[in-house]
Amino acid sequence: MTKPSTVLVLAGIRSQYIKVAALQRVTNVRTSSEWTYVDVGQHYDDELAGQYVAEYDIRFASQLQCGRPDLMPTEVLGRMIVALEGEIAQRAPCVVMVLGDANCTLAGVLAATNLGVPVVHLEAGVRTHAPTTEERNRVVIDAVSGLHLAASTADLQNLVDERRGATARFVGDVVQDLVRPLAESVPVSGEPYCVLTMHRAENTADSSALEFVCSRLQEVGLPVYLLGHPRVLRMLTTRGVRLAGEVEVLPSTSHARLVELLAGAAVVVTDSGALQREAYYVGTRAVVLQEAPFWPSLVRAGYNLAVRPFSLTPQMVREAMEPFTGTFYDFGTPPVVDKVVESVEEWVDGFRAR
Repeated sequence: MTKPSTVLVLAGIRSQYIKVAALQRVTNVRTSSEWTYVDVGQHYDDELAGQYVAEYDIRFASQLQCGRPDLMPTEVLGRMIVALEGEIAQRAPCVVMVLGDANCTLAGVLAATNLGVPVVHLEAGVRTHAPTTEERNRVVIDAVSGLHLAASTADLQNLVDERRGATARFVGDVVQDLVRPLAESVPVSGEPYCVLTMHRAENTADSSALEFVCSRLQEVGLPVYLLGHPRVLRMLTTRGVRLAGEVEVLPSTSHARLVELLAGAAVVVTDSGALQREAYYVGTRAVVLQEAPFWPSLVRAGYNLAVRPFSLTPQMVREAMEPFTGTFYDFGTPPVVDKVVESVEEWVDGFRAR
């Protein structure tokens, strides 16, 4: 009997663990290939990432734990590349699948290509044209990947424009396979409130941007739930910062509770790429604290607004609280995971037929 081909899936940060949870619901029960999952461990904090692994009972064949709080990002990147080269060489997969645009994604691509293993990029084609680490990673990852799976039609068009249409497939965003069912069970909220997250390095080098945003939100007159990234919470504590007004700081929470908060909110104000879309899936509009948002199609459609933190105004927040009257859909139709698995296994079958 022929041994099944191995698809080695790499993940290392919280938003990727959610994608793995969606994938495993299918690949653990019905696939022709053997899908194996490795946790690179870029996110080392249990509060930040570990609880998601436990919440969804995610099963990893290996957990490499490459991230450490005392290391610079480039040092962690180097550790991940070395560790993944050993892991990929040992497991000898037919293909390696990487997710998104984090440093662990880049590490997986570099390790796989150095060993001559073909790469599938899930969430390919995202382009903001901003000078960020994520944008650099996306460009490099897509340049060397052999199969590009796009989460939106806008991303697919970017790949076509870059002459990668022959290797590109539109599948949609697997995260909605988890988020939409969770949102359906959320009870109708009482008093309106705002969900706020800020964690990106350019927005949290000090507390000034966060304090400014909180002050603008106070003028709107909504209670604010600040979902505290562990690093941001440490900064606030270390510097003795007290956020004015009705701002309640919540520690990192489960994904189910996060979706519940997003679904019940009057508006979301965030610099998180993941929350921009998750808020959309539960029907809550967002003000994105990025000049070049990760999901520009949501902004172009008028569903989300995008602004630099220090340019935020109460009027922008009030505008985002108004019901969306347009029509927009750009992230595929659930179950997206089925389309992902079908695309990957069709590609793998092509290798086996050669």
